Amino acid sequence: MLRRLLAAFALLTPSALMAQADGEAIIITGVVDAMGGGGGFQNQGETRWTSSVHFVAWREGDGPVRTDTLRVEIPDQRQSDLSKWEAVFPPRTLVRIAIRAPVREENGRAKAVLRAPLPRVEDAALLAAANPLLNPPPLTDPAFGTFTSDLQFPQWFRQKREWLGREIAVVLTLDYAGPPGPDAGAQALARLHAVWDAREAWDARLREAIAADYYEVWTDNWREDGQSPVSREAFKARFTLEEAEFSPDGSFTFTFGDDDLFWSHGMMVSYDPETDALHAEMFG
Repeated sequence: MLRRLLAAFALLTPSALMAQADGEAIIITGVVDAMGGGGGFQNQGETRWTSSVHFVAWREGDGPVRTDTLRVEIPDQRQSDLSKWEAVFPPRTLVRIAIRAPVREENGRAKAVLRAPLPRVEDAALLAAANPLLNPPPLTDPAFGTFTSDLQFPQWFRQKREWLGREIAVVLTLDYAGPPGPDAGAQALARLHAVWDAREAWDARLREAIAADYYEVWTDNWREDGQSPVSREAFKARFTLEEAEFSPDGSFTFTFGDDDLFWSHGMMVSYDPETDALHAEMFG
């Protein structure tokens, strides 16, 4: 803990104080999302990393409050330094920063690049705007009961449900295709109901999608020497459903365990409502 606090303090001096005193600095005040800072990514061919943090409610200077997500990137990082941003940007906290250039829009999303963190200030309006986004009320359905908000992904609503004799996690991912609209919950629930009412047929179709892409892959590359062949039907039956996610745009994803067929890699099967197609993908 002491090392994290010292790292955070080091980031606040002297560059942050210089940015604060600079009349040309662009100042952003924002409420950090439920994930907080830390982590990062590395583009192919690069040796340095880029970290990031997201604000769910924010303003530039004394400007109006905005509740579209602002992504703040922190480029040119060493991998060993990524974790220090956890202390600088704790989840669900109000922070203030200077950015290098004006906020830009990319693919409908607001983005900025960090110049320096600044000492924190009070902003009751920002906290009030962020509260319903970070702490949404439960979502209730007459048939499925209550879905509760996920702590790290507040616009994901969870519960447990039985699917063909097995209890699985059921998730409504309301922000999958962007900020959720006023009808997002009802739209996700409508897809959930439609799939659940035909779950025997969907279960068979999901498993066939896995077999279509991976049965021969397993037979040729993953079956251990001396292991007995497994029929296509037996292969499909080995996968154990663990989670089902439904989104307002009509898409959904089912996650399966592989019963060690692929050495404990999981399998995701996603549905595209525009093409009525299923796509299976291994992960882990």
